[in-house]
Amino acid sequence: NTVILDNFSNLPTNIMNSNNLSIFVMNIRSIRRHFDELVLLLDTYTLSFDIIVLCETWLDYDFKFLLNGYQTINSIGKLNKSDGVTIFIKEPIKLTNIKKMLYLIA
Repeated sequence: NTVILDNFSNLPTNIMNSNNLSIFVMNIRSIRRHFDELVLLLDTYTLSFDIIVLCETWLDYDFKFLLNGYQTINSIGKLNKSDGVTIFIKEPIKLTNIKKMLYLIA
């Protein structure tokens, strides 16, 4: 089942882990500014997401923000200050080294 929500106030806090892959996606609009808020938000849910994708991280160098139990991949902003993606992948999931994250330009 797929559930898409446009705000987090509707996200059930009693979601249970299962055999499904759980992915959390958020436009964070500066990981430096909002990382602590993200950690607090994730702590409010009983579900431990398998993959966390953050868009518009605004990183201009490869700084690793750490979430306990996750591996981290960053793309560095090259187009403008509003780009960049950070992906956190739960440690039991094997991570293949990604040399480049490609940008799609419309």
